[in-house]
Amino acid sequence: MSGSSLLPSLDNPVELYVVPGSQYSAKIVAAFDDRRIPYRLHFADPRPHKRVLPSGNTMVPEASVFNSHVNDSTAIMRLFDKHMETEFFPSNDPSDTETNQSVNDDDVSQMFTIGELITTYWYIMQDF
Repeated sequence: MSGSSLLPSLDNPVELYVVPGSQYSAKIVAAFDDRRIPYRLHFADPRPHKRVLPSGNTMVPEASVFNSHVNDSTAIMRLFDKHMETEFFPSNDPSDTETNQSVNDDDVSQMFTIGELITTYWYIMQDF
């Protein structure tokens, strides 16, 4: 990839658009935290018909990075695998069962109860 200025850094974080309570949003936030990828979190309107994202799309999560806008947590993770070798999806070899484990939506949805998400959202919103 040409132009290291496109790579996320503390001075140039990924702009990440999420909806509180979305398991797909939680999936990408957990993945970025795990790989220590710097991001700036933006909360989008939970009502799709009122949602305004930089791409013009209404699907979250959305990441603005590498001079593009990408929707869908799996697509975002694959983009980072391609450009930054994050290894969210570490192996394409089906015989490698140990490393062929990826973060899937069912795993992430079990990480938080709805009460925990509401409590977390409430604490985050106290800062606004």
